[in-house]
Amino acid sequence: MAEFRWHLSDPPPRIQDHSHAKLKVLRSYLSAYFDRLNVSPHREEFKLDLVDGFCGGGTFTDGTITVPGSPLIMLEEAHAANDRLNRNRAKRLRVDCKFYFVDKEQAHIDHLNACLAERGYGPNDERIVLRHGHFENSLDGIVAEIQRRQPRAGRSIFLLDQAGFAQVELELVNRIFRGRFRLLCGYGSILAPCGGLRGGSRWRAGSVLGFDSRWPFA
Repeated sequence: MAEFRWHLSDPPPRIQDHSHAKLKVLRSYLSAYFDRLNVSPHREEFKLDLVDGFCGGGTFTDGTITVPGSPLIMLEEAHAANDRLNRNRAKRLRVDCKFYFVDKEQAHIDHLNACLAERGYGPNDERIVLRHGHFENSLDGIVAEIQRRQPRAGRSIFLLDQAGFAQVELELVNRIFRGRFRLLCGYGSILAPCGGLRGGSRWRAGSVLGFDSRWPFA
């Protein structure tokens, strides 16, 4: 499977069909996740940490247009959820999200940083953390930050999609399962949830190239 490359001096890479499908599934899952966990009208705050372990440069080229990659989709869905969930609410819900975007290529981080700046996200925005390096070297620090921010709930979503699941070491998956986090993994042309914390290292099947309402949320 081809590996995408981003550089500030070049147009974003052309999106492939399998990536287009996975990004659509990611958007659907995040939208449903926000809605499913915020049914109660009495809730005042919802905290969520979103981690993209192989974030890339933030955008793709699709024909003549530029389309968002996974980091921008995470930001867009959090913003949309804040508007949607407060639309008919007597008591305002505070949607408090923090984002961690990690990539081993500095050029990818530079490209993503430029995309964020174009969309009004400043360099001092404390909600967004960009990290250059290998995800396995960043994981423990990210988990510690999540636990400090959410000592009780620790509600988080980790997205690991690097040219297929085979390149994501199972040891990383086990480290994520030790906390109360939700994990989404890429399997070539499949994006599926891999279980949650309470049940230990449980593997949950997702639907191929489509969002399934039976996917776990809590």
